[in-house]
Amino acid sequence: MSYEEYKQRVNTATLNIYHAGLFRLSAGNVSARINNQLAAITPSRRQYDVLKPEDICIISLDGKLVAG
Repeated sequence: MSYEEYKQRVNTATLNIYHAGLFRLSAGNVSARINNQLAAITPSRRQYDVLKPEDICIISLDGKLVAG
């Protein structure tokens, strides 16, 4: 699966969680592990009701930005 597909899936899950009322505005993060070294994660302090797939970051598990 491509980074873009991971970003889309995390974005969709985030919006579903938001619309279910499980968190508000920018409280919490949603992520998906890509492999043993990478994850796709929502950014901090972004309102989830306006989040787009291009806002999702790909990071290494040691916290370095791979694709933003």
